[in-house]
Amino acid sequence: MSRIQPDHDRARNAIERLEFDEAGASLTFTRRLARENGWSLDFAGRAVAEYKRFLILATLELFLFRRNRLDR
Repeated sequence: MSRIQPDHDRARNAIERLEFDEAGASLTFTRRLARENGWSLDFAGRAVAEYKRFLILATLELFLFRRNRLDR
């Protein structure tokens, strides 16, 4: 797992830095998400955070799958 860790850490850090809301936008992604789904702004923000967690887990699975294929 040691070879996977640095690559996954870089991917995780990049995902955590993703900004879905453009600064100065009249209608941010999060606000639009809330409006189009009838959600509160707080709930939409949590949905965006949850999506980032999903992306982090998906990249981990990708790294683990790649590693398992190389080990065989």
